[in-house]
Amino acid sequence: MKKVGDSRVKVAGRCRGEGLGYVALWSVERALKLDVRACVGDVSVPCALLPVEAPWEMATIDARARAAWVVVVPLLGRSCVITLFEGASAMRELTFPPLGSKVSSRLLSVARPEVATLLRGSEQRPNAGRARAWVHDVWPSDDGMVVWRVVAEFPTGSAEGEPTLAVYDGLAQRIPATPIVMEDQVVPNSKDRPLPVRLVTFSCALPEGVRSFYVMATLAGHRCFAGMNAPRAAGMLEGRRRLAAGAEADAGYAAWFALRRATDAELGRHRDASRDDDPLVSVVVPDATDALVTSLEAQSYARWELGDQGDYVMFLREGCTLEPDALWQFVCAIRAQPTADVLYCDEDVRDGMTVRAPWLKSFPNYGSMYVRNAVGNLLVVSAKVLAATRSHGALAKGAELYDLALRAFEVARKPVHVPRVLCHTPAEARFAWGEAYEAGCRALKEHLARRGIAATVVEGAVAGTYRVRYELPDPRPLVSIVIPTRDQAGLLNTCVSSILDRSTYENFEVVLVENNSIDDRTFALYDELRARDERIKVVAWESPTPGAFNYSALVNFGVRRSAGAYVVLLNNDTEVIEPTWLEEMLGCLMRPEVGIVGAKLLFYDGLIQHVGMVANPNGDNCHVFQNLTRTAPGSCLAAAMPGDYSMVTGACQMVGRALFEELGGYDEALAVGFNDTDFCLRAGEAGYAVTVAAHALLYHREFSTRGRESTDARQRARLLRERSYVMGRHAEFYAQGDPALNPNTNPFGAYGELGW
Repeated sequence: MKKVGDSRVKVAGRCRGEGLGYVALWSVERALKLDVRACVGDVSVPCALLPVEAPWEMATIDARARAAWVVVVPLLGRSCVITLFEGASAMRELTFPPLGSKVSSRLLSVARPEVATLLRGSEQRPNAGRARAWVHDVWPSDDGMVVWRVVAEFPTGSAEGEPTLAVYDGLAQRIPATPIVMEDQVVPNSKDRPLPVRLVTFSCALPEGVRSFYVMATLAGHRCFAGMNAPRAAGMLEGRRRLAAGAEADAGYAAWFALRRATDAELGRHRDASRDDDPLVSVVVPDATDALVTSLEAQSYARWELGDQGDYVMFLREGCTLEPDALWQFVCAIRAQPTADVLYCDEDVRDGMTVRAPWLKSFPNYGSMYVRNAVGNLLVVSAKVLAATRSHGALAKGAELYDLALRAFEVARKPVHVPRVLCHTPAEARFAWGEAYEAGCRALKEHLARRGIAATVVEGAVAGTYRVRYELPDPRPLVSIVIPTRDQAGLLNTCVSSILDRSTYENFEVVLVENNSIDDRTFALYDELRARDERIKVVAWESPTPGAFNYSALVNFGVRRSAGAYVVLLNNDTEVIEPTWLEEMLGCLMRPEVGIVGAKLLFYDGLIQHVGMVANPNGDNCHVFQNLTRTAPGSCLAAAMPGDYSMVTGACQMVGRALFEELGGYDEALAVGFNDTDFCLRAGEAGYAVTVAAHALLYHREFSTRGRESTDARQRARLLRERSYVMGRHAEFYAQGDPALNPNTNPFGAYGELGW
């Protein structure tokens, strides 16, 4: 390092961290007051001078220290010059070169690891008077872009002022970018946070090639920065890509499968446990290959035959082979559930002796079956169901399994998914479309006609998939859009204007449930909206407890004051993207079994916020495929396609008025959280399906009207009480586990990744 001027401040070492550089300074003078500036050439760069206050930390830097500091600068591609000031006078100049700092960092980590540990991450230690920032997450986006999420914490309890974020490359040059504020909230003080802070989450899309950069966040005189280096960026991005790909692309699948397939000892026990009343299983396949026959002869279940006269018939695509315990597992499922008369399993691809690309399927539902053959290449059907399906004539040639599955679902008492990989398919059989695609399309059309569903079938968004367009009643029924709202005039105006300007469905009303607003701009907006469109209605809700908030009560009040045969429950922080959103959601309710429909919601940076919810083993709700791009297929194509779930978010739900009243509306004991969960679970318990209309697209600015529970202890306590209430009410659902989660996947994951 270059020494200039006063040497009262000494350097104890320097090291590099994740996108940042650190210099440890110390002095024997306790009362020394320092300031710091940094530049690259003539360009100023952000830097921070952090006083070291704990005596043990000073002693770690140097035993002689009576004062100590850590200088933090971004890691840059050119030497950074750091100037120390005492008052207005420059007292020392240091350089932080790219190559030299890398060497000195390694040396410090070896020679004095305790100092290196103290330096790295020192900027993230909470300090009531200092702003701080960190790069929180990254997700691949479209068109060669990458979306970075940055969090900044400012030491203020004021909601005034607009936060900003600027991005710079490794040469301290400004990168053209348009950051978006994702969340902005004041977090109140708590026992571990003596003063409130303003927490802001930014989203910023950068070209994928930009891997080294730093960001500067500002708010009302407060500044903070965070850095990113290429190795860390590459690692984070690769991890997110693996998540987005799901289990299908997991390189560790072969090892995972080897740990879970039946052992010789287990197969022996299966044979010993055979019973005289076990069903005879017939196996039907277009061409029984030697490999299939060999896999049948190895079965641990003995009562099988080639043919179609058994109690149950297993249909296989040509070229498939079975695991030795395949028939046993199906018979065990039938023993456990005697009403099971249609069964299917998970499968994978076998190349020689190697297995890969697992297909870990969803629970039986029409939502996924209307997208593609969701049961796959193996189907077990009871003789009774098989006889009932034959009245519909010959199966569609080339799509026989899909056609048979649709017919079987129509008459089955209980379709069952056996969550084990029991079938291996050749690579060419996994999605054998081509001519079979047209045959499958015909089979799906005939199925819909048999169910009395008026619809057309067109090509889906992903190659080889279908999209069902449902015909709506004529005349179009009135749809009531109920929006609880309190102040936040800007959000509400965006929401309602998008409904009025973009919706192609015309027979709707918007019921704004006014909840004790105090901002004059809110009431002026009500007047403007009512003058603009006669379909706007404002109804005022009064809390029985002054100042109390109860979202469920607001919803119920709004529905009572509405007139539509169908109701949309909508948050005021949403914005319509797809003009046919109402048609898409209403169309799903034309399926006789569907009771509640959700929409596909995006964050304002274009990544997925909601496309269905599942409950993890802790009882917390998880938004599946969150942060994937809007067009990403996701595991089993589920992120891009319509599908059934146990729950959808109340930020945008459509339900028939009759069902809403049958269920008693939202439970007002759940004032804030889990009310949408409870509503969906009650619908499921009443025999109705819950589905996502993936082509109904809206933005959702989540947490813009209320804080995030994880950052507010009081809200966290309320959330825990509400979660406990719902888990007690739906104990069987939580005890058995959400059926929308395949047991082979990570129960705490959101992307269909393997569960280890």
